[in-house]
Amino acid sequence: APFTEPSFRILDRNNSNANGVLMYGDGSASFAGGGFAIDSDGEITTNIKSQGHIELDSTGAFTSPKIKLFANSGSATFKGTTIVGSDPDVTSNSGCKLYTSGTIRTRSTSSTSSGILFEGFGAGQSSPQFKVTADGAAEFAGSVESKNNFFVNAIADDQTCFRTVRNGVNTASIDGDGSASFAGTVDAAGLTVNGSPVTVDLSA
Repeated sequence: APFTEPSFRILDRNNSNANGVLMYGDGSASFAGGGFAIDSDGEITTNIKSQGHIELDSTGAFTSPKIKLFANSGSATFKGTTIVGSDPDVTSNSGCKLYTSGTIRTRSTSSTSSGILFEGFGAGQSSPQFKVTADGAAEFAGSVESKNNFFVNAIADDQTCFRTVRNGVNTASIDGDGSASFAGTVDAAGLTVNGSPVTVDLSA
């Protein structure tokens, strides 16, 4: 049967003889009026305030603690998967999940452009410099460079795969069927159609 009466008790005479320290025969104990408690199986219950750092290890050996919290720097180390909010692997949840493999998975509360998955700001900036939303769209305030290529798998012939806009007006576009339109001058060192050179006679 669990121990219900303490084997050792210290009362706080300055606080109406309230229990300050309680120790039980099964090894459990309570300190600071219950603010710090140790169960018989070693489980600790407390509100923690530390001037150093905290290490948590379920084995009690502390040779390789899985969680470290450093009060002096504010940094933390977690050796397992970390979830903020709810587990995004569940489709009805919203949250962020950091995997030990380096993968970051997020799920927004919205599946539209209002559901922001990633957003980045520079120092002193009030507007995001890049943004990725839950509908698969992305915005970048600066140049985007690729060492390989940009690939668009068009789902329809008339789908616009590439488009430039100037002052709200489309100036160039390339569609899924390979057709293209340009509002300005097109310069080409050599122009061929279906493998044959094209000659344009401007004197007619």
